Amino acid sequence: MSENENNEKEATKRALTRRKWSYRIVSIIVILISIKICIAGHWEDIPVSFATVVLIIGVAIWMLGSPGDYNPGDNGVIMITMEEPKKIEDIYEAYRKIETPLGSCYLGKITTMKQQALIWGPNSEGEYLYFWLNDSGIVGYLGYSGLDGLISKHITEPDFPIKEVPEANKNIEEKNIEYKDIVDNVTENNAAEENVIGENTTEDREAEVKNAIYPVSIWTVQTQLHDSLKFYAEMGQALPLPDVQPAYEQEIKEFEESNSDEG
Repeated sequence: MSENENNEKEATKRALTRRKWSYRIVSIIVILISIKICIAGHWEDIPVSFATVVLIIGVAIWMLGSPGDYNPGDNGVIMITMEEPKKIEDIYEAYRKIETPLGSCYLGKITTMKQQALIWGPNSEGEYLYFWLNDSGIVGYLGYSGLDGLISKHITEPDFPIKEVPEANKNIEEKNIEYKDIVDNVTENNAAEENVIGENTTEDREAEVKNAIYPVSIWTVQTQLHDSLKFYAEMGQALPLPDVQPAYEQEIKEFEESNSDEG
């Protein structure tokens, strides 16, 4: 590592530390104000209600300071800090050839933010993942959305298209059909057998049915992208996503184990 690169990383580390403590100091001030409102209002209902809102704002400000404070919150967005300032165009070039179940990424605009974003998807349900950097280029956010209408512009196009789930298999979860019933139904249906499972052994057919019917969860893809982007932030290398297990794999395993126990 060159001296300039080392100095840049040290400067970024100091900037992130300042950011974290700046948010924490502001948060503490806001929380103290909420307590003062309660005391000044003699703990009456209206002042306490107002102070509660102020307190929530104070806690939210604290959480914005660092990934360790922000990411435990279940809000569908993951914070990732860079080792040195990055440009979204550079991250796009690093990830444009990496395939995911949502296809490869492309540069686009989302109406709720001024920055350009990397976007994966949307799928047929209108769900997609996106990643954007703040103005400093050292803090990024990997988010989820189910509102594809917010994608206002495609600046580039994905190199690899999304891998869609067969139309007949999209609502399996809502139908509440057990795994064995799914296998039996598809095996007995010649049309479905030709399209989904082909002429293989029973074990092969069941494996193919599971892979065709149970799509990969978008949350699994987000977790894998987070791991890859975090590695990229630290090492400057974009890792391909590992093979992901189909959604509901645990439920399938438990079903098979229960059948085995009964046998």
